[in-house]
Amino acid sequence: MTQYLYQPNIQIDDKLIKLIYKFDSNGRNIQEATYIVKDTINTLLRKEINVFDSVGYKNEVLKYEKNDLKTKVLRKKENGVVYEYHYNAEGKLVNDIISLKYDDKGNEIERASLNLLNKKVKSIEIKNYDSDNNEIGYRYEGSIGKFECEYKFDNNNNIVEKKCTSKSGTKYNRYEYIYDNYCNWIQNIEIIDNKIDNVTLRVYEYR
Repeated sequence: MTQYLYQPNIQIDDKLIKLIYKFDSNGRNIQEATYIVKDTINTLLRKEINVFDSVGYKNEVLKYEKNDLKTKVLRKKENGVVYEYHYNAEGKLVNDIISLKYDDKGNEIERASLNLLNKKVKSIEIKNYDSDNNEIGYRYEGSIGKFECEYKFDNNNNIVEKKCTSKSGTKYNRYEYIYDNYCNWIQNIEIIDNKIDNVTLRVYEYR
Protein backbone atom coordinates (compact mmCIF):
# COMPACT_ATOMS: atom_id res chain seq x y z
CA MET A 1 0.00 0.00 0.00
CA THR A 2 1.23 3.48 -0.91
CA GLN A 3 0.15 6.56 1.03
CA TYR A 4 0.67 10.22 0.10
CA LEU A 5 0.53 12.96 2.73
CA TYR A 6 0.10 16.60 1.73
CA GLN A 7 0.70 19.16 4.49
CA PRO A 8 -0.50 22.59 3.29
CA ASN A 9 0.47 24.43 6.49
CA ILE A 10 4.18 23.55 6.32
CA GLN A 11 6.15 26.46 4.88
CA ILE A 12 8.59 24.47 2.76
CA ASP A 13 8.69 23.54 -0.92
CA ASP A 14 8.67 19.78 -0.26
CA LYS A 15 5.09 19.41 0.90
CA LEU A 16 4.34 15.96 -0.48
CA ILE A 17 5.36 12.99 1.65
CA LYS A 18 5.06 9.46 0.27
CA LEU A 19 4.79 6.45 2.57
CA ILE A 20 5.09 2.91 1.24
CA TYR A 21 4.03 -0.02 3.42
CA LYS A 22 4.97 -3.65 2.88
CA PHE A 23 3.10 -6.57 4.44
CA ASP A 24 3.89 -10.26 4.72
CA SER A 25 1.53 -13.11 3.77
CA ASN A 26 -0.06 -12.91 7.24
CA GLY A 27 -0.92 -9.24 6.87
CA ARG A 28 1.80 -8.03 9.23
CA ASN A 29 3.45 -4.70 8.50
CA ILE A 30 7.10 -5.55 7.85
CA GLN A 31 8.34 -2.26 6.40
CA GLU A 32 7.41 1.41 6.26
CA ALA A 33 9.42 3.79 4.10
CA THR A 34 8.98 7.57 3.99
CA TYR A 35 9.96 9.64 0.96
CA ILE A 36 9.96 13.34 0.09
CA VAL A 37 8.50 13.80 -3.39
CA LYS A 38 9.61 16.75 -5.51
CA ASP A 39 9.38 17.05 -9.30
CA THR A 40 8.46 13.33 -9.52
CA ILE A 41 11.73 12.39 -7.74
CA ASN A 42 11.39 10.24 -4.59
CA THR A 43 14.07 10.85 -1.96
CA LEU A 44 14.20 8.36 0.92
CA LEU A 45 13.84 10.13 4.25
CA ARG A 46 13.56 7.25 6.69
CA LYS A 47 12.70 3.56 6.83
CA GLU A 48 11.48 1.21 9.54
CA ILE A 49 11.67 -2.59 9.35
CA ASN A 50 9.74 -4.87 11.70
CA VAL A 51 11.09 -8.37 12.39
CA PHE A 52 8.75 -11.12 13.63
CA ASP A 53 9.55 -14.52 15.12
CA SER A 54 8.05 -17.83 14.00
CA VAL A 55 4.87 -17.35 16.07
CA GLY A 56 4.22 -13.79 14.88
CA TYR A 57 5.68 -11.85 17.80
CA LYS A 58 7.46 -8.62 16.83
CA ASN A 59 10.81 -8.88 18.56
CA GLU A 60 12.94 -6.38 16.67
CA VAL A 61 12.58 -3.00 14.93
CA LEU A 62 15.27 -1.46 12.74
CA LYS A 63 15.08 2.30 12.18
CA TYR A 64 16.99 3.96 9.36
CA GLU A 65 17.58 7.57 8.38
CA LYS A 66 17.96 7.42 4.62
CA ASN A 67 19.96 4.18 4.27
CA ASP A 68 21.90 4.47 7.53
CA LEU A 69 20.87 2.38 10.52
CA LYS A 70 20.30 4.72 13.47
CA THR A 71 18.35 2.70 16.04
CA LYS A 72 17.80 -0.97 16.78
CA VAL A 73 14.93 -1.80 19.11
CA LEU A 74 14.86 -5.19 20.84
CA ARG A 75 11.60 -6.32 22.44
CA LYS A 76 11.73 -8.88 25.25
CA LYS A 77 9.01 -10.44 27.39
CA GLU A 78 9.76 -10.46 31.12
CA ASN A 79 7.17 -11.58 33.70
CA GLY A 80 4.23 -10.81 31.43
CA VAL A 81 5.52 -7.37 30.44
CA VAL A 82 7.18 -6.44 27.15
CA TYR A 83 10.29 -4.28 27.44
CA GLU A 84 11.82 -2.30 24.60
CA TYR A 85 15.58 -1.66 24.64
CA HIS A 86 16.91 0.95 22.22
CA TYR A 87 20.44 0.70 20.81
CA ASN A 88 22.29 3.11 18.54
CA ALA A 89 24.23 2.11 15.43
CA GLU A 90 27.29 1.31 17.57
CA GLY A 91 25.29 -1.11 19.72
CA LYS A 92 25.17 1.15 22.79
CA LEU A 93 22.01 1.15 24.90
CA VAL A 94 20.46 4.61 24.69
CA ASN A 95 17.27 6.44 25.66
CA ASP A 96 14.85 5.14 28.24
CA ILE A 97 13.55 1.60 28.60
CA ILE A 98 9.95 1.26 27.45
CA SER A 99 7.63 -1.15 29.26
CA LEU A 100 4.45 -2.27 27.46
CA LYS A 101 1.31 -4.01 28.70
CA TYR A 102 -1.41 -5.52 26.50
CA ASP A 103 -4.97 -6.72 26.96
CA ASP A 104 -6.14 -10.22 25.98
CA LYS A 105 -6.89 -8.98 22.43
CA GLY A 106 -3.33 -7.79 21.89
CA ASN A 107 -4.12 -4.08 22.26
CA GLU A 108 -1.49 -1.94 23.94
CA ILE A 109 -3.08 -0.57 27.13
CA GLU A 110 -0.05 0.88 28.94
CA ARG A 111 3.27 2.33 27.83
CA ALA A 112 5.74 3.52 30.45
CA SER A 113 9.11 5.19 29.97
CA LEU A 114 11.60 3.99 32.57
CA ASN A 115 14.87 5.60 33.59
CA LEU A 116 17.75 3.67 32.06
CA LEU A 117 19.69 3.52 35.34
CA ASN A 118 17.14 2.98 38.11
CA LYS A 119 14.01 2.01 36.08
CA LYS A 120 11.88 4.65 37.80
CA VAL A 121 8.83 5.71 35.79
CA LYS A 122 9.40 8.98 33.89
CA SER A 123 6.16 9.02 31.91
CA ILE A 124 3.12 6.80 31.45
CA GLU A 125 0.49 6.45 28.74
CA ILE A 126 -2.85 4.69 29.22
CA LYS A 127 -5.11 3.60 26.33
CA ASN A 128 -8.73 2.41 26.28
CA TYR A 129 -10.54 0.53 23.49
CA ASP A 130 -14.08 -0.23 22.36
CA SER A 131 -15.45 -3.66 21.37
CA ASP A 132 -14.03 -3.21 17.83
CA ASN A 133 -10.53 -2.61 19.22
CA ASN A 134 -10.61 1.07 18.30
CA GLU A 135 -8.64 3.28 20.66
CA ILE A 136 -11.26 5.59 22.18
CA GLY A 137 -9.31 7.04 25.10
CA TYR A 138 -5.75 8.12 25.79
CA ARG A 139 -4.10 9.61 28.86
CA TYR A 140 -0.52 10.86 29.28
CA GLU A 141 1.37 11.98 32.36
CA GLY A 142 5.06 12.80 32.26
CA SER A 143 7.75 15.35 31.50
CA ILE A 144 5.62 17.39 29.10
CA GLY A 145 2.67 17.57 31.49
CA LYS A 146 -0.73 15.89 31.58
CA PHE A 147 -3.37 15.56 28.89
CA GLU A 148 -6.21 13.32 27.79
CA CYS A 149 -7.71 12.51 24.39
CA GLU A 150 -11.04 11.04 23.30
CA TYR A 151 -11.69 9.53 19.88
CA LYS A 152 -14.81 8.76 17.83
CA PHE A 153 -15.03 6.37 14.88
CA ASP A 154 -17.35 5.79 11.92
CA ASN A 155 -18.97 2.49 10.87
CA ASN A 156 -15.77 1.56 9.00
CA ASN A 157 -13.74 1.89 12.23
CA ASN A 158 -11.90 4.98 11.00
CA ILE A 159 -11.39 7.92 13.33
CA VAL A 160 -13.69 10.90 12.65
CA GLU A 161 -13.16 13.06 15.75
CA LYS A 162 -10.38 13.65 18.26
CA LYS A 163 -10.62 15.87 21.33
CA CYS A 164 -7.52 16.48 23.47
CA THR A 165 -7.62 18.39 26.74
CA SER A 166 -4.72 19.79 28.77
CA LYS A 167 -4.13 22.73 31.10
CA SER A 168 -3.68 24.95 28.05
CA GLY A 169 -7.17 24.16 26.75
CA THR A 170 -8.98 21.80 24.39
CA LYS A 171 -8.06 21.00 20.80
CA TYR A 172 -10.46 19.45 18.29
CA ASN A 173 -9.54 17.45 15.18
CA ARG A 174 -12.02 16.26 12.58
CA TYR A 175 -11.46 13.72 9.80
CA GLU A 176 -13.32 13.29 6.51
CA TYR A 177 -12.93 10.31 4.18
CA ILE A 178 -13.55 9.13 0.64
CA TYR A 179 -13.83 5.34 0.25
CA ASP A 180 -13.32 2.97 -2.66
CA ASN A 181 -15.63 0.09 -3.61
CA TYR A 182 -13.93 -2.16 -1.02
CA CYS A 183 -14.71 0.24 1.87
CA ASN A 184 -11.04 1.19 2.19
CA TRP A 185 -10.46 4.92 2.46
CA ILE A 186 -8.49 6.48 -0.35
CA GLN A 187 -8.57 10.08 0.87
CA ASN A 188 -8.43 11.47 4.39
CA ILE A 189 -8.70 15.17 5.21
CA GLU A 190 -7.65 16.22 8.71
CA ILE A 191 -9.24 19.48 9.88
CA ILE A 192 -7.99 21.38 12.94
CA ASP A 193 -9.85 24.48 14.15
CA ASN A 194 -11.84 24.49 10.89
CA LYS A 195 -8.67 24.60 8.78
CA ILE A 196 -7.33 21.77 6.60
CA ASP A 197 -4.10 20.54 8.18
CA ASN A 198 -3.31 17.33 6.28
CA VAL A 199 -4.61 15.63 3.16
CA THR A 200 -3.67 11.96 2.85
CA LEU A 201 -4.18 9.84 -0.28
CA ARG A 202 -3.88 6.05 -0.34
CA VAL A 203 -3.26 3.78 -3.30
CA TYR A 204 -4.16 0.08 -2.95
CA GLU A 205 -3.09 -2.79 -5.16
CA TYR A 206 -5.76 -5.50 -5.27
CA ARG A 207 -5.00 -8.98 -6.55
